[in-house]
Amino acid sequence: MTKEGLKNYKLKIKLMSFLKKLGFILSFCLLAVIAASFIFIADPPAEEIAQAGTADNVYGWAWSGNIGWVSFNCIQQYCSGNPAIRCSGESDCAGMGTCEFDDQNCSTSNYGVDYNEDNGELSGYAGSENAGWIYFGRSGGDFPAGGTSQWAKKTGGNVLGWAQIVNMSLEGWLWMDHAMASPVTVSDYEFSGWAWNENDDGTGIGWLSFNCANQAECGVSDYKVFISNAPSATGLSENFSSACSGAGISVTLSWSFNDSDPGSSQSTYELEVRDSSGVVVFDSGKKQPAPIYTDEWTVSSGLNYNETYNWRVKVWDNYNLASAWANDSFVTPAHQYPAADFTWGPSSGEQGTTFSPKALENVYFAGASTAYGGASISSTTWAFTGALPNASTTPNPGPVQFQGSGVKEVVLTVTDSDGYSCPVSKNITTKMSLPIWKEIKPE
Repeated sequence: MTKEGLKNYKLKIKLMSFLKKLGFILSFCLLAVIAASFIFIADPPAEEIAQAGTADNVYGWAWSGNIGWVSFNCIQQYCSGNPAIRCSGESDCAGMGTCEFDDQNCSTSNYGVDYNEDNGELSGYAGSENAGWIYFGRSGGDFPAGGTSQWAKKTGGNVLGWAQIVNMSLEGWLWMDHAMASPVTVSDYEFSGWAWNENDDGTGIGWLSFNCANQAECGVSDYKVFISNAPSATGLSENFSSACSGAGISVTLSWSFNDSDPGSSQSTYELEVRDSSGVVVFDSGKKQPAPIYTDEWTVSSGLNYNETYNWRVKVWDNYNLASAWANDSFVTPAHQYPAADFTWGPSSGEQGTTFSPKALENVYFAGASTAYGGASISSTTWAFTGALPNASTTPNPGPVQFQGSGVKEVVLTVTDSDGYSCPVSKNITTKMSLPIWKEIKPE
């Protein structure tokens, strides 16, 4: 082989080696790009899986001009009229419904950041489509010099310490209380201020804003990071209205709204009733009551006698964050309540409702009540207005004398053998007795 040929051969070998290395590098980069594109499908790193929902109470979005949005919980807020639009308040959804929480992302990537109210620690993961996971740790950490040597923690009103951008490893420290700008603070459960990241070579994500107020952009993009503990519905109870006069079953279901967040109030609730086989017999849908701490709903249709029903209620706070379902059950009355009725007359065998007695005239009453469901009338209680006697517990009382003329109320309450009671009230109009004339022969 000539010198020129040997030279060309060596160049060819070097070129092939270079192309091989280049191919490896390109393949590696391609895999990295593919992996990055799936960053929100994979779960957070295994050292601390953050469970979203009631376990993580930090919500909302932070913003960086270099990496875009950073989400602090897979349960996020969207406009109900257009789920593609993120929101942190109603002003973001003008003409597009209300700003509501949605956990649709949590089925593919379950993450979140939690704030511990007892010690101020932040823990868990926030996520960025462009920068990956941002880790808020609990222990350990080789922190950079110059800042508070701890993981991000609220002390007083300030958040001191560090979080870490996982993909950037030791170059990914996010400084929460950097002195060059307004540090991250928490006031009235809202974050504000800036965090900072910069590598040794001058690169990094730069500033990360926790509140639109930092840049006076809230009228344009109403983003913020905030703390909101999930509310709960407690003290569930049931109260049956009287089922007398064939009115049917009516039950009032009540609960109390509870939330540890200061100033929180109930904005919405939903109530559902199912029969013993699981069939929904009543669903209120989402209702928006006045923001009070106790509420109730009366169900007066779709219920049968002598049946067990399971009911549950869910409440939303003024951030539209929902509680878990609270559950209870009730059993409806065994049968229809008794129907109380009576008649009256001038003697024990002549009772009728057209008799209008005179004052001081004897009146006799007869019970005409009906019991249902195989029960029987077990007791009767009478009350007579302006009469002697003015009360009785006998089934057919009499004689009773009304002491004057006018409208007199008579109330009969009957109780059946199953303990169900119903009253009935009727008015009797009494007349003045005519004077007794006696003819006297003149002397």
